[in-house]
Amino acid sequence: MSIQKNQRALIVISQLTRGVDRDQRWLYRFIESSGRDVVESTLKDDYADYVTLYDQSATKANLLNTISTIGAKPTIKEIDLVVMLHGSRNSLVFHDAACNTSALKTDIANLNLTRKLRMVYSTACYGDSHSDDFVNAGFSAAIGAVAVNANAAVELPVFLNLWSWNWRLRDALGAAESPLTRVPADEAAKIFGDANNTSWKDGVNSDKRIRGNGDIKIESDV
Repeated sequence: MSIQKNQRALIVISQLTRGVDRDQRWLYRFIESSGRDVVESTLKDDYADYVTLYDQSATKANLLNTISTIGAKPTIKEIDLVVMLHGSRNSLVFHDAACNTSALKTDIANLNLTRKLRMVYSTACYGDSHSDDFVNAGFSAAIGAVAVNANAAVELPVFLNLWSWNWRLRDALGAAESPLTRVPADEAAKIFGDANNTSWKDGVNSDKRIRGNGDIKIESDV
């Protein structure tokens, strides 16, 4: 039996401007707004429940409560998650505090919703270091960047469109993550980082990895 729209939920958590240096806030405000717009315009029609945790709502407690509330609905069979937060190795920065993803793993696992948790796509820097924790928490698959993620503007729209067209996760990422788009984006970020002497200038690597089951589709057969 195929899982259809009325049995799917998507949670989008996004907060990029809090704590950012004043001279770079304009950049992150633009990235934040663009990311939210592209996810909503591409995927909102593909899910029965589309829940956004933006700005002050982008806390770990709200994320856990939202997963729990949606997971308790008998009509919802699959929950996907898009993470657009700042990240460092093994840590995500929520609105109120940074959180080690191993602790987040335990909190999500304790919700006992493994049968419903499915895909995590993260634009956070060092997202690949978080992915195993998401999978161990119960999600079937997780995608994240090896280091500083600089190509979301070109990758995210392509990936989301292909995912919404029922491509396999690994195929959608492979098409979106072309070296023809990723390498120039990374090089441009390095130039910007050097010019502005940013803390992340030497850590740019947008290469994405899939942990878990790369064969899942938005309309999966179960």
